[in-house]
Amino acid sequence: MRKKAVSPVIATTLLVLIVLVLAAIIILFARGFVSEAVTKSIRGGPQQAIEQVCDEVSFDASLSGSEVSIVNRGDVAIYKIGAQKVGGPDVTINEYEVNLLSGETSSFTIDTTGADEINIIPILLGGTEGGELQQYSCPKRFWQVFVL
Repeated sequence: MRKKAVSPVIATTLLVLIVLVLAAIIILFARGFVSEAVTKSIRGGPQQAIEQVCDEVSFDASLSGSEVSIVNRGDVAIYKIGAQKVGGPDVTINEYEVNLLSGETSSFTIDTTGADEINIIPILLGGTEGGELQQYSCPKRFWQVFVL
């Protein structure tokens, strides 16, 4: 009885193709876990990681009734302001586009009904290496908190 087998060239080609397909699947899967770096410059200076730029954010916020006033005291442009309303177990966040350059002022009205606390969150706009614009909310230590 004569047994037929796959030639070594075809077997090697199949193994290489399987390895390439598996490598492509792993790379595509891993890309979902790695985010593209978002950068921003301060007053035309060098690009920095946007997380570091938050250290340069300085703003004053005041809350009078339901009117929020913001003054940008830093050198970093503030793209939006997030207003987080905390009331019991409920937390809602609304974003307000302010586009504040250094020294500029903006105000907007928020709903404070049922709120125990209002957190004002600076949101910056940075760019990726691919040229896309992406917003970034600065961490909690940069927020201004109003307890009602």
